[in-house]
Amino acid sequence: MAAIASGNAGKLYGLETIADDIQDTSNNYTRFVCIAREPKIFPGADRVSLLVGCDHRPGALYELIAKPTALGINMLKLESMPIVGHDFEFMFIIDMQASVRDSGTAAMLESMERECALFRFLGCYSEV
Repeated sequence: MAAIASGNAGKLYGLETIADDIQDTSNNYTRFVCIAREPKIFPGADRVSLLVGCDHRPGALYELIAKPTALGINMLKLESMPIVGHDFEFMFIIDMQASVRDSGTAAMLESMERECALFRFLGCYSEV
């Protein structure tokens, strides 16, 4: 058995490191996800990740990404993924530098949830 994990996770769980620096490029990063029944936002969490799907019409994506821009929120990632069974329709992963503890961010997320055909809050976390 083996795992790809941070050095801290290895120490926490008593794992033996068999290889360090396994990335094939210097700017390669791995995300580790904690899945829980109840959402928990830790102090200092300043990244928000979403999975969204907007209407398939001109301007729909623009209207969606204009929301964080209007609040001065830095969008870190916008990645499209095709929706299975729907030709030329996409859902999007959005990462932004924001905290749900900020009332403006929370209101923006609530607005997105109401307006998007698909909305999944993936989490609010800190980059380590």
